[in-house]
Amino acid sequence: MNKRKVVKFDKIDLLLLVLFLYGFIMAFVRYYFFDEGIIGYAINDIQLILFGYLTFLILKQLELKTDEIKKILVFFFISIMINSFYIIYNAFVLHSFERLGGFFKNPNQAAEAIVMGILILLYFVGKKSFSKWWLGLLPVMLIAIFFTGSRGALIGLLIAGSYFLLQNSRRMLFRLSAAGMLILAFVLPFNAAMETLDLNKLMNRFTSENIESSGGSGRIDIWKSGLLLGKDTYFTGVGASEYRAYHHHYIRKIPDAYITVLNYDLGLHSDYMSMLVEYGFIGLLLYLYLIYFLFYRLHQIKREKELDDLPTLFILIFISMFIQGMFQVSYILPMYWLFIGLGFSLVKNRYRYSKKDLYSKGIINANS
Repeated sequence: MNKRKVVKFDKIDLLLLVLFLYGFIMAFVRYYFFDEGIIGYAINDIQLILFGYLTFLILKQLELKTDEIKKILVFFFISIMINSFYIIYNAFVLHSFERLGGFFKNPNQAAEAIVMGILILLYFVGKKSFSKWWLGLLPVMLIAIFFTGSRGALIGLLIAGSYFLLQNSRRMLFRLSAAGMLILAFVLPFNAAMETLDLNKLMNRFTSENIESSGGSGRIDIWKSGLLLGKDTYFTGVGASEYRAYHHHYIRKIPDAYITVLNYDLGLHSDYMSMLVEYGFIGLLLYLYLIYFLFYRLHQIKREKELDDLPTLFILIFISMFIQGMFQVSYILPMYWLFIGLGFSLVKNRYRYSKKDLYSKGIINANS
């Protein structure tokens, strides 16, 4: 008689459950007992988080083999490659030089996905079974990032890419340098793409400069108003996604605030600011612990070298993802939970079984 498998929650599962449940409870309490906030904002985000959390739990329980994880990464890469070509098609054929996201509604989210695709590409190109000619796709993906206009993606790619270069040989550095020259040959004639490389504009995207003079994004103004709200609520948390309900009032307390941020009910544009203001100081600490735990476990596996060098790839992806989380709210996105789930699946398999069990279950190969 087959025994039915029981899903067991570990401390990370419970931590995430408590964290996001607290955000919803705080939104509910403030709305029904203090007549503050807009409960619809919280309900919308909690639905997205719930679906993401279930994806995370399923991936952890599947006990995926490394080959199965790699297949998922390949399918993800193919989808992102298609989107990169679509972005370039819109730019060069349809002559659309606005910020482009392809099949993504939000260009920043498209850029984050492309960065992950680039890191996956670099990982597989380093394998003997993959042709180095696949590096020819690198310029396409980088040009697509430029057309998204995402500064956070460029910062994340720069830091994760630097870590990658430290882990690889001079030959790989040479290939990447050659690819970089090819990218410049494509990009230089197009002012719309090159605007993304303007360092002054890059910095101005995060200031309160006027839209007519700088094109800045006003994130710092939003973060300042968020801190004022957090201070007034003693950083106990106003509830999931509830800053938007207070934005109209608090942004007007910021002198010379950027015009656009005055006219819309905007979110906090940062995972960390969102945690601090909407989930409270304790929520931010729990979130930072999650990040620390994930990196700590992946580094442990990386040193043992028993699961191929797949942990290195996930370290690169999470470096990029958590850096981009400084400039956008990413924990409501499906791909966020996909990679968190795959990362913890990798960690769970290593620490649940002995090395002998890992081989016998096929989670790692004998030649890993």
